[in-house]
Amino acid sequence: MSSTATRRSLVLVAYCLLYIAYLFVAVKIENEWTHYLTLVLFPTGILLLLMRQEGLSPRSGLLAIWGLVNQERKRLGPGILAAILVGGTLGALQIMLSRDREIIYQAFSSGEFLYAFPIATGLMLVTAGFTEEYFFRGLLQSSLTASLQSRFWAVTISSVAFGLYHLPYAYLLESWPSHGNLASAISEGVIPSIVLGAVFGMLYSRFRNLAVPILAHSIFNAYWAMKLFL
Repeated sequence: MSSTATRRSLVLVAYCLLYIAYLFVAVKIENEWTHYLTLVLFPTGILLLLMRQEGLSPRSGLLAIWGLVNQERKRLGPGILAAILVGGTLGALQIMLSRDREIIYQAFSSGEFLYAFPIATGLMLVTAGFTEEYFFRGLLQSSLTASLQSRFWAVTISSVAFGLYHLPYAYLLESWPSHGNLASAISEGVIPSIVLGAVFGMLYSRFRNLAVPILAHSIFNAYWAMKLFL
Protein backbone atom coordinates (compact mmCIF):
# COMPACT_ATOMS: atom_id res chain seq x y z
CA MET A 1 0.00 0.00 0.00
CA SER A 2 1.20 3.54 -0.73
CA SER A 3 1.85 5.91 2.12
CA THR A 4 -0.16 8.67 0.42
CA ALA A 5 -3.21 6.44 -0.03
CA THR A 6 -2.93 5.31 3.58
CA ARG A 7 -2.74 8.91 4.74
CA ARG A 8 -5.88 9.84 2.81
CA SER A 9 -7.86 6.90 4.16
CA LEU A 10 -6.76 7.52 7.76
CA VAL A 11 -7.75 11.18 7.53
CA LEU A 12 -11.18 10.28 6.12
CA VAL A 13 -11.73 7.60 8.78
CA ALA A 14 -10.80 10.15 11.46
CA TYR A 15 -13.17 12.69 9.92
CA CYS A 16 -15.95 10.09 9.90
CA LEU A 17 -15.45 9.23 13.57
CA LEU A 18 -15.36 12.91 14.56
CA TYR A 19 -18.51 13.53 12.56
CA ILE A 20 -20.35 10.67 14.28
CA ALA A 21 -19.26 12.06 17.67
CA TYR A 22 -20.50 15.49 16.60
CA LEU A 23 -23.90 14.01 15.71
CA PHE A 24 -24.42 12.91 19.31
CA VAL A 25 -24.57 16.58 20.32
CA ALA A 26 -25.95 18.13 17.12
CA VAL A 27 -28.15 15.48 15.54
CA LYS A 28 -31.26 17.65 15.89
CA ILE A 29 -29.78 20.46 13.82
CA GLU A 30 -28.37 18.20 11.12
CA ASN A 31 -30.66 17.64 8.15
CA GLU A 32 -30.57 16.51 4.53
CA TRP A 33 -29.32 19.88 3.34
CA THR A 34 -26.58 20.41 5.95
CA HIS A 35 -25.28 17.01 4.83
CA TYR A 36 -24.09 18.76 1.68
CA LEU A 37 -21.62 20.53 3.95
CA THR A 38 -20.70 17.71 6.33
CA LEU A 39 -20.76 14.73 3.96
CA VAL A 40 -19.88 16.36 0.65
CA LEU A 41 -18.13 19.75 0.72
CA PHE A 42 -15.99 19.46 3.87
CA PRO A 43 -14.59 15.94 3.22
CA THR A 44 -14.12 16.70 -0.48
CA GLY A 45 -12.14 19.78 0.44
CA ILE A 46 -9.98 17.73 2.78
CA LEU A 47 -9.39 15.11 0.09
CA LEU A 48 -8.51 17.68 -2.57
CA LEU A 49 -6.10 19.41 -0.20
CA LEU A 50 -4.34 16.13 0.55
CA MET A 51 -4.11 15.23 -3.13
CA ARG A 52 -2.71 18.64 -3.99
CA GLN A 53 -0.05 18.27 -1.28
CA GLU A 54 0.84 14.87 -2.75
CA GLY A 55 1.14 16.27 -6.27
CA LEU A 56 -1.81 14.25 -7.53
CA SER A 57 -4.50 15.43 -9.91
CA PRO A 58 -7.70 16.21 -7.96
CA ARG A 59 -9.70 16.07 -11.18
CA SER A 60 -8.62 12.53 -12.06
CA GLY A 61 -9.29 11.40 -8.49
CA LEU A 62 -12.86 12.69 -8.51
CA LEU A 63 -13.51 11.29 -11.98
CA ALA A 64 -12.36 7.87 -10.79
CA ILE A 65 -14.78 8.03 -7.83
CA TRP A 66 -17.65 8.61 -10.24
CA GLY A 67 -16.49 5.90 -12.64
CA LEU A 68 -15.89 8.37 -15.46
CA VAL A 69 -12.50 7.07 -16.54
CA ASN A 70 -12.70 5.38 -19.92
CA GLN A 71 -12.35 1.76 -18.87
CA GLU A 72 -15.11 2.04 -16.27
CA ARG A 73 -17.86 3.75 -18.28
CA LYS A 74 -19.08 0.54 -19.89
CA ARG A 75 -20.09 -0.76 -16.46
CA LEU A 76 -22.74 1.94 -15.98
CA GLY A 77 -25.56 0.34 -18.01
CA PRO A 78 -25.48 -3.03 -16.23
CA GLY A 79 -24.91 -1.19 -12.96
CA ILE A 80 -28.09 0.86 -13.34
CA LEU A 81 -30.11 -2.31 -13.96
CA ALA A 82 -28.56 -3.93 -10.89
CA ALA A 83 -29.31 -0.81 -8.82
CA ILE A 84 -32.98 -0.87 -9.82
CA LEU A 85 -33.27 -4.57 -9.02
CA VAL A 86 -31.42 -4.41 -5.70
CA GLY A 87 -32.97 -1.15 -4.51
CA GLY A 88 -36.47 -2.25 -5.49
CA THR A 89 -36.15 -5.66 -3.86
CA LEU A 90 -34.70 -4.34 -0.61
CA GLY A 91 -37.26 -1.55 -0.49
CA ALA A 92 -40.15 -3.97 -0.97
CA LEU A 93 -38.75 -6.22 1.77
CA GLN A 94 -38.47 -3.20 4.06
CA ILE A 95 -42.14 -2.37 3.52
CA MET A 96 -43.20 -5.95 4.23
CA LEU A 97 -41.48 -5.70 7.63
CA SER A 98 -42.54 -2.12 8.36
CA ARG A 99 -45.11 -1.03 10.92
CA ASP A 100 -46.50 1.34 8.27
CA ARG A 101 -46.91 -1.23 5.53
CA GLU A 102 -50.68 -0.72 5.31
CA ILE A 103 -50.12 2.88 4.16
CA ILE A 104 -47.87 1.68 1.35
CA TYR A 105 -50.20 -1.15 0.40
CA GLN A 106 -53.02 1.40 0.13
CA ALA A 107 -50.88 3.55 -2.14
CA PHE A 108 -50.36 0.58 -4.47
CA SER A 109 -54.03 -0.37 -4.56
CA SER A 110 -55.23 3.21 -5.10
CA GLY A 111 -52.71 4.05 -7.81
CA GLU A 112 -51.09 6.84 -5.77
CA PHE A 113 -47.85 4.88 -6.02
CA LEU A 114 -47.62 5.87 -9.70
CA TYR A 115 -46.87 9.48 -8.86
CA ALA A 116 -45.62 9.26 -5.25
CA PHE A 117 -42.81 6.77 -5.89
CA PRO A 118 -41.09 8.66 -8.77
CA ILE A 119 -41.28 11.93 -6.81
CA ALA A 120 -39.87 10.25 -3.69
CA THR A 121 -37.07 8.64 -5.72
CA GLY A 122 -36.17 12.02 -7.21
CA LEU A 123 -36.10 13.57 -3.75
CA MET A 124 -33.81 10.83 -2.46
CA LEU A 125 -31.49 11.27 -5.44
CA VAL A 126 -30.68 14.80 -4.28
CA THR A 127 -30.70 14.13 -0.53
CA ALA A 128 -29.66 11.01 1.42
CA GLY A 129 -29.15 8.80 -1.62
CA PHE A 130 -26.54 11.20 -2.92
CA THR A 131 -24.89 12.67 0.18
CA GLU A 132 -24.49 9.43 2.13
CA GLU A 133 -23.27 7.39 -0.84
CA TYR A 134 -20.90 10.14 -1.90
CA PHE A 135 -19.13 10.08 1.44
CA PHE A 136 -19.34 6.45 2.57
CA ARG A 137 -18.81 4.79 -0.79
CA GLY A 138 -17.31 7.47 -3.04
CA LEU A 139 -14.81 8.94 -0.60
CA LEU A 140 -14.34 6.55 2.31
CA GLN A 141 -14.63 3.15 0.60
CA SER A 142 -12.60 4.15 -2.44
CA SER A 143 -9.82 5.55 -0.24
CA LEU A 144 -9.79 2.40 1.88
CA THR A 145 -9.65 0.23 -1.24
CA ALA A 146 -6.61 2.14 -2.47
CA SER A 147 -4.79 1.98 0.87
CA LEU A 148 -5.68 -1.57 1.96
CA GLN A 149 -5.62 -3.12 -1.51
CA SER A 150 -8.63 -5.15 -0.40
CA ARG A 151 -12.18 -4.61 -1.57
CA PHE A 152 -13.49 -6.86 1.19
CA TRP A 153 -12.00 -4.83 4.03
CA ALA A 154 -12.84 -1.54 2.35
CA VAL A 155 -16.50 -2.56 2.06
CA THR A 156 -16.51 -3.95 5.61
CA ILE A 157 -15.01 -0.88 7.28
CA SER A 158 -17.09 1.63 5.34
CA SER A 159 -20.25 -0.40 6.06
CA VAL A 160 -19.57 -0.45 9.80
CA ALA A 161 -18.96 3.31 9.66
CA PHE A 162 -22.26 3.71 7.81
CA GLY A 163 -24.03 1.74 10.53
CA LEU A 164 -22.48 3.77 13.35
CA TYR A 165 -23.44 6.96 11.55
CA HIS A 166 -27.10 5.99 12.06
CA LEU A 167 -26.74 5.39 15.82
CA PRO A 168 -27.22 9.02 16.95
CA TYR A 169 -30.34 9.28 14.78
CA ALA A 170 -31.83 6.00 15.98
CA TYR A 171 -31.11 6.72 19.64
CA LEU A 172 -31.71 10.45 19.97
CA LEU A 173 -34.48 11.38 17.53
CA GLU A 174 -38.08 11.06 18.70
CA SER A 175 -39.16 10.19 15.16
CA TRP A 176 -37.33 6.86 15.42
CA PRO A 177 -39.18 4.05 17.25
CA SER A 178 -35.88 3.17 18.95
CA HIS A 179 -35.61 6.62 20.57
CA GLY A 180 -34.01 6.41 24.04
CA ASN A 181 -33.36 2.67 23.83
CA LEU A 182 -29.72 1.91 23.02
CA ALA A 183 -30.25 -1.81 22.37
CA SER A 184 -33.15 -1.05 20.04
CA ALA A 185 -31.17 1.70 18.31
CA ILE A 186 -28.40 -0.79 17.59
CA SER A 187 -30.74 -3.57 16.42
CA GLU A 188 -33.05 -1.32 14.38
CA GLY A 189 -30.64 1.38 13.26
CA VAL A 190 -27.02 0.26 13.27
CA ILE A 191 -27.19 -3.38 12.23
CA PRO A 192 -29.62 -2.93 9.29
CA SER A 193 -27.53 0.02 8.11
CA ILE A 194 -24.37 -2.08 8.18
CA VAL A 195 -26.10 -4.70 6.01
CA LEU A 196 -27.36 -2.05 3.60
CA GLY A 197 -23.95 -0.42 3.53
CA ALA A 198 -22.40 -3.76 2.59
CA VAL A 199 -24.89 -4.22 -0.24
CA PHE A 200 -24.34 -0.71 -1.59
CA GLY A 201 -20.61 -1.14 -1.09
CA MET A 202 -20.57 -4.36 -3.12
CA LEU A 203 -22.50 -2.63 -5.90
CA TYR A 204 -19.91 0.15 -5.95
CA SER A 205 -17.04 -2.32 -5.86
CA ARG A 206 -18.54 -4.36 -8.69
CA PHE A 207 -19.52 -1.58 -11.08
CA ARG A 208 -16.99 1.12 -10.09
CA ASN A 209 -19.51 3.93 -10.62
CA LEU A 210 -20.98 5.98 -7.80
CA ALA A 211 -24.25 6.46 -9.68
CA VAL A 212 -25.05 2.78 -9.06
CA PRO A 213 -25.19 2.77 -5.23
CA ILE A 214 -26.76 6.26 -5.28
CA LEU A 215 -29.65 4.96 -7.39
CA ALA A 216 -30.04 1.75 -5.34
CA HIS A 217 -30.03 3.74 -2.09
CA SER A 218 -32.54 6.25 -3.47
CA ILE A 219 -34.98 3.58 -4.64
CA PHE A 220 -34.70 1.80 -1.30
CA ASN A 221 -35.42 5.01 0.62
CA ALA A 222 -38.22 6.03 -1.75
CA TYR A 223 -40.57 3.33 -0.44
CA TRP A 224 -40.48 5.08 2.93
CA ALA A 225 -40.17 8.65 1.63
CA MET A 226 -43.25 8.45 -0.58
CA LYS A 227 -45.39 8.52 2.58
CA LEU A 228 -44.64 12.24 2.56
CA PHE A 229 -46.69 12.59 -0.63
CA LEU A 230 -49.67 10.39 0.25
